[in-house]
Amino acid sequence: MNKCARLALIAGAALSGTALAQEMVYVGEITQRHHVSPVGFPGRDAGGYEQRDILPVYDTLTGGGYYLGNCAHMLDDIGFANGPWDRGTLPQLVTGLTYSVYIQNTNVVDEQNLVILWDQDDVNFSGFGGAGTNMIRPGATPLAVLRIDVPPGEPTLATDIDVDLTGLPGGGVLIPADDTGCYIDVAWVTNGFVPSPSASSGGQPDWSNLASNASGGLWGGRDPVTGLPLPSCPFPDSDRSVLFGNKSGAALGGNPAVPGFNRNSYGRDIASPALDSSAAVCNHIGQFIGNGAGPAGGGAVEHRLINDGSDAYAYRCQLRGDVPVTPPVNPQDLGCLADALTTTNSSVTTGGVKWFTFCINGDVEDAFLQFLDIDTEGSATDVDIALYRSNGSIVTIDREDGSGDNAQITCGVGLRAAVGDGRQYNGRDGEFLAGNFFLAVAPEGSQFNFGFDVTSAGTGGNFRLRTQTNVNSGTLAPSVTPAGTDLGDVSNGTTTGAIDVPQGDFLWFSFTTNFDTATTLDRYVDIAFDNDPAAGGDTEAFIFNSSGVMIATNDDDGPPAGAGSLSQFSFSHPSADGGPADRASTGDRPFGGQDGELPAGTYYLAVGVWDVLTLTANDRFHLRATNNTDEATFAFRFSTGAAPACPPCAADFNQDGGVDGGDIESFFGAWEGGDTCGDVNQDGGVDGGDIESFFVLWEAGGC
Repeated sequence: MNKCARLALIAGAALSGTALAQEMVYVGEITQRHHVSPVGFPGRDAGGYEQRDILPVYDTLTGGGYYLGNCAHMLDDIGFANGPWDRGTLPQLVTGLTYSVYIQNTNVVDEQNLVILWDQDDVNFSGFGGAGTNMIRPGATPLAVLRIDVPPGEPTLATDIDVDLTGLPGGGVLIPADDTGCYIDVAWVTNGFVPSPSASSGGQPDWSNLASNASGGLWGGRDPVTGLPLPSCPFPDSDRSVLFGNKSGAALGGNPAVPGFNRNSYGRDIASPALDSSAAVCNHIGQFIGNGAGPAGGGAVEHRLINDGSDAYAYRCQLRGDVPVTPPVNPQDLGCLADALTTTNSSVTTGGVKWFTFCINGDVEDAFLQFLDIDTEGSATDVDIALYRSNGSIVTIDREDGSGDNAQITCGVGLRAAVGDGRQYNGRDGEFLAGNFFLAVAPEGSQFNFGFDVTSAGTGGNFRLRTQTNVNSGTLAPSVTPAGTDLGDVSNGTTTGAIDVPQGDFLWFSFTTNFDTATTLDRYVDIAFDNDPAAGGDTEAFIFNSSGVMIATNDDDGPPAGAGSLSQFSFSHPSADGGPADRASTGDRPFGGQDGELPAGTYYLAVGVWDVLTLTANDRFHLRATNNTDEATFAFRFSTGAAPACPPCAADFNQDGGVDGGDIESFFGAWEGGDTCGDVNQDGGVDGGDIESFFVLWEAGGC
């Protein structure tokens, strides 16, 4: 996975106060996660919570993340709208928190994170007392102050920190019942730092102002001579940061959280001369100063707006809590699903919802080669369907992945044939453990929400529900071949126009070659992924043979050079063993046959956005997309080398000046591939007669 920036500029680095700049730098997939408890509050044994549904109530965690350049102190809003705590009346007790940070330049040694949760009534992005004042009410009492010992980490490391809050008094952080969310304040501080008291805080530490004092301050890098932390002003560029993401895939101006709601602005404690060299910056390090107006995309304004690209972003975090739900009343019970295709005819009223419940006896997971398919093929009415877990969370929703306007849900391992013009059953809708489930069927255009909450719309009528699985017997039919775009015979090379890979999915292509790189030594098959790297995204690609077994995969060997994020493949005989010389590439490595030999035949090429998963055996044409937020754009360029002229004398088939065993190998490579040069007797076909003609000439030592 590429770790280098595809959004290149740190906010405001060379801009005036009102200019807009890219605010973030891409760090790629977050692969590190640490499980911790706040200092002084070890988490409880999970035994007391086994029967509770602890679920995300706000979530902006995604596959990848973007860091805010030099930023040791950040404030963002968290809303519970569009989530399980949207309805009020529930005790809003946060029992778990995951937040994301980024380490630059130096290892973690003696710093901590302060994670402060603020009451909604104590924060105003425009300035709590108006322009030029702290966004946080001076002296306000936080809902919680969590001091986190950051586990040691190497530079250039994006990390999720998973915090167990059950050890806090009351078993978590209680959000006031009249609030629809809270604010999260994340700071990198020197070890043991405690803010000074103020008159407004009644002699207690004033957590609204993290200005430096004798105990330390915000993390600001190190003195190059002494190696000591530098919390003083003028403040050096911090070598710590925080991460932003987009869970929903919403465009700029939309809501990046799922579930939950986030406004498209945040607070940034500017403490770097790279952003503003004025002395005024030093007067409020440790505070968020409002400008009395809307957010800016750069400069010295601390009410900030993410304006990178076309997507919405928010601080990357997740809050979890107890979510009681009420299951549907009197659902139709389908029992434990049988393996055989089972059909149920039913109907749904206009503006209504038809509920089913059923159990699954086995885990629907790739690793166990088990699946569950649900569809509405044969229905007279256009309906939408949603699969719910027993705790009210949604597994997946579908509207028309089947033939025509029919719905289709497919979970677990693939790959099964499509019905009509519908999609193939490839398991794209996820994996889950055995248990009890609910299925909602509602007219076209209905909305499905957490907690069995369905807003029905459209005209009702009769429908047909079909289910099929293999969790009882484990029997799995052979995989079908993938449906996709046929690139045809690429033996003489080919190129394509721009191709877009959608979020949360991958695309299939097929191609054929008529020569074997192991025997046609001067031929090769190089597959370049060409495009503007800034628009290319981060592809991950896979090639399967016609039996469904993966023979090659590549993530980042392609362009841009030095920071590859696109893929590439190269098949050829080694140059050291008579194969072609390495070919130049615009990516990180030349085309040198690193993917091995490629016999003549038909192949299937899949392209997704990193990270795409395969089966342990790398078979069945099975892939699982995991990135639901990013897209990719690329173009194919197949290069194969010029097709060689047929040998003037078939006995010296490899045209090396001698008649020996190498000619036999070369001849059979061409003959088995159906190459026109294999037509030695020139009767217009490549068949057994050509073998006889070849050996007559070969045994004679020439023509």
